[in-house]
Amino acid sequence: MRRIAASLVVIGLLIVLPIPRPRPLAAQEEISAQEMNRLADALAGRRAARRPSRARGLPDVYQRAARAVPFVIAADGTGSSYVVGIQGTSALLVTNHHVVENPIRLNDDTFVLVVFYDDELAKEEFDLTRVKGCHDTASAWCRAFRGAVRRATIVASDAGQDIAVLMVRNVPAGVERLQHAPLNSVRTGEEVLVVGHPLNLLWTLTTGIVSGVRQSFIQTQAPVNPGNSGGPMMTKEGQVLGVVTARRKDAENINLAIPIAQVESFVARVTK
Repeated sequence: MRRIAASLVVIGLLIVLPIPRPRPLAAQEEISAQEMNRLADALAGRRAARRPSRARGLPDVYQRAARAVPFVIAADGTGSSYVVGIQGTSALLVTNHHVVENPIRLNDDTFVLVVFYDDELAKEEFDLTRVKGCHDTASAWCRAFRGAVRRATIVASDAGQDIAVLMVRNVPAGVERLQHAPLNSVRTGEEVLVVGHPLNLLWTLTTGIVSGVRQSFIQTQAPVNPGNSGGPMMTKEGQVLGVVTARRKDAENINLAIPIAQVESFVARVTK
């Protein structure tokens, strides 16, 4: 009924209001020669309209992030990390304490291995048994592994906060640090991305939302699994909001991340 009444009102207005008629073509004013010249000058520098540039899409954000999210291999397990700083050819990485609490011990050295992004390594599930014999094997996988793997020393590690900082020298060319989101900018409902290495499936991307902002951690339902620990949880623009630390084993889709403010404070304190 409302639509019918509205239509009747419009029809009534059309009946009452006079409809202006276009001026006869002959009566229209012609453009003068002077105006035509000005118009020609104005049009001479015109250019075709372009579609406005779009923000970087998810594939672009992933590609940039993946190169800054090394795979971590310790003596008793694997995990994720991300580049928090670059100085010359060296890099600082952030990961979880529980990822590196049992490092590799070889002679007098204590270290973990980190593997930077390589297309060949990203094609399939990582298999540590393939590493044995890689020193004299000419396969594409072994060449990629030898070129991407580095030793990392543990600069500092805190079990209570579950944060560790690693130092890597001679990082591959083109590696850049991930930018941090503004402190305390995370909001419930915000879209987030997680890049990491769950179950040795290297450089896996998962997405979700922030499902809660707690006093000491960020809660998300973005899927994470063993191996994601230590990797970045990011905004859709690729800025780090937190570091993945755990998943609730007694629940589904309740996963936790350390807030970036806490991470920055720890890194600043141990790298003075």
